[in-house]
Amino acid sequence: KTYTVQYFERARFEWRKGSWPERFDVQLGLVGNEFVAMNGMTGDPAFAPVDTCPAGTSSANCTLFQATGHSLSNGFKAYWETYGGLAVFGYPISEAFTDKGFTVQYFERARFEYHPENAGTPYVVLLGRLGAGAHRHRRAARPDGGALLGPEQAGHPGRGAVAPPRSANSSKKRPKISIPLQS
Repeated sequence: KTYTVQYFERARFEWRKGSWPERFDVQLGLVGNEFVAMNGMTGDPAFAPVDTCPAGTSSANCTLFQATGHSLSNGFKAYWETYGGLAVFGYPISEAFTDKGFTVQYFERARFEYHPENAGTPYVVLLGRLGAGAHRHRRAARPDGGALLGPEQAGHPGRGAVAPPRSANSSKKRPKISIPLQS
């Protein structure tokens, strides 16, 4: 099936007209699943299913997901629960592991990255740029090698507008998450 999509740095929105009109016509794409498959990571040990929480993690700080056979714990669990949980990020599809000096964990729709240099700020857990990666892959896969069309060029006037950034005085500031990654 073909969908109208829009890529963002950390996500891909998919317009699925009529899929559930009362609630969801726009859904988040499974960019985490796609990134892992594109990069041949499914055979890595971190993607093997588990049946227990990581050693040293209390059961209060860990959730096991039978649907994927992966756990979610500590700081990543707190971030997942605070910013949308299953509806936004999907299930975990890996365990937390070290990649390029960062502790990361993959989800169906995201990659969480732990940044200890940001401790004490709302940015200790950041989302990986999977939307940008999916867009680059899609562009490279075009047979003519041409650029992708934005909403304006694709015949959707006005849908390419970008909302202005929030002011520094915005009342909707991100709450601080300062839960350690390890318990």
